[in-house]
Amino acid sequence: MSDHSHLHGGLGAHLPPGTGDPLSAFVEPAFAAARDAIAAKAAALPFDTGARVGNLESGPGVFADERVFHQRYEHCTIYFGPRTGAHEIHGGIRDKYDSARGPELLGIPVTDESPCADGTGRYNHFDKDGSIFWHPDTGPFWINGALRDEWRRRNWEQGPHGYPLRDQFGPVPGQSVVLFQAGALCFDGSRVTDAPSATLGREPLLTYVWRTFERLMRESPDNVGLYPDRSIDAVSHSYGDFVRARNRVVTFTINGFHDAGLLLPDQHWSAHLQLLIQEIDAAQAGGHDIGVSEVHIEVQADGVGAPILARTLSAAIARALPLRVAAPAGGAQATFPPESGLIGVVVGPDASVTLLFCDTATGRIAAEIARRRIEALLD
Repeated sequence: MSDHSHLHGGLGAHLPPGTGDPLSAFVEPAFAAARDAIAAKAAALPFDTGARVGNLESGPGVFADERVFHQRYEHCTIYFGPRTGAHEIHGGIRDKYDSARGPELLGIPVTDESPCADGTGRYNHFDKDGSIFWHPDTGPFWINGALRDEWRRRNWEQGPHGYPLRDQFGPVPGQSVVLFQAGALCFDGSRVTDAPSATLGREPLLTYVWRTFERLMRESPDNVGLYPDRSIDAVSHSYGDFVRARNRVVTFTINGFHDAGLLLPDQHWSAHLQLLIQEIDAAQAGGHDIGVSEVHIEVQADGVGAPILARTLSAAIARALPLRVAAPAGGAQATFPPESGLIGVVVGPDASVTLLFCDTATGRIAAEIARRRIEALLD
């Protein structure tokens, strides 16, 4: 539909005072109401909308006889419906809404972009029981229907699950799921349940990392080894992304020595490893692996030839990454095939690593297998 508002001030400006715009009689009432409401909204917003982009457009609403309207601007889009009034979306939430075909999936906004209770996150609610939540540590992600209702019942992002880490999706037929900062919810068409899980705690994770590199050093020809002292020094926040937020990064320290021979004293070194632990696609077999990849490696050494030793160890550690945690022997198969229903892996602020699965018979079995593999890592 064309937007005739650009004609105001044209022909009507040359008529006697009080005559009015001669084209106004040809603008249908629904269009005029939407145009005026959106213009008023744009004028009232506390930020600059920028220039209009294109004309006022209309489309179907939730009900068969309902029409809704929207006007795009450089910095936001304003939607209007007779039931909802005029509301805006902007920034990352608008980008997500556009990419997800928002009007069909979520409906039109029933709120402006609004602050979350923590004062950092932002959200919009929509009229098809949908929402998009954004946080700098996660990014913008949508959730709707029964999963949204249950998350709302559990107090949204202030509840035990935190913010979504990716859009709602279906890992296996018959299951819709949402992965959060601290868990996942599953919907099978009739009920919402918590996802089955398996967790590798902070100390077992530290032991696993130490043992992995102890084996690497033992197999190295460079006469290096590890001391038993090791630590987890830091856990970062997660990192926002448009598709899937990146998990928290865990910083480990392992300490070791280099046997310099009979004539020289042993050299001592410390490696500080910033590692990302997250599900990754199993390229050859399909399904997913649990990957441990390098974010940053820093090695410090002392004694004669310390810089050379530090560079050699840094290179050796980098070559050992990424690791596939609890992968089957031989390496050809995915750790978790597609039918296992792996939803994702989350890293907690305490450095615990939790694997989450669809709440199906196969998913529950996969969670039990994952728990056994985690136990086997520490045998």
